[in-house]
Amino acid sequence: MSAQSTPLELDFLCAKATEKSTGNTSLILYDIVVCVGRADKAVETAKRFLEEMVQKSIELCMNRIQHRAASRAPAEVQYT
Repeated sequence: MSAQSTPLELDFLCAKATEKSTGNTSLILYDIVVCVGRADKAVETAKRFLEEMVQKSIELCMNRIQHRAASRAPAEVQYT
């Protein structure tokens, strides 16, 4: 399991993240890591997964912003 998981896995984790606070998201990740991996490394692994998920979310957001900006003609861009 990694941050480069299938879209379904990422959607599941993102849905869970929006349902809970950040602290609870960390607990959810910890629980998942304990179930699929080694309990002695669970804290480190959950932290790494959370960091990877945040980084992936930022990358996806930036890609969407760049795509939207590129799809607009210069005359359509409104400056505020």
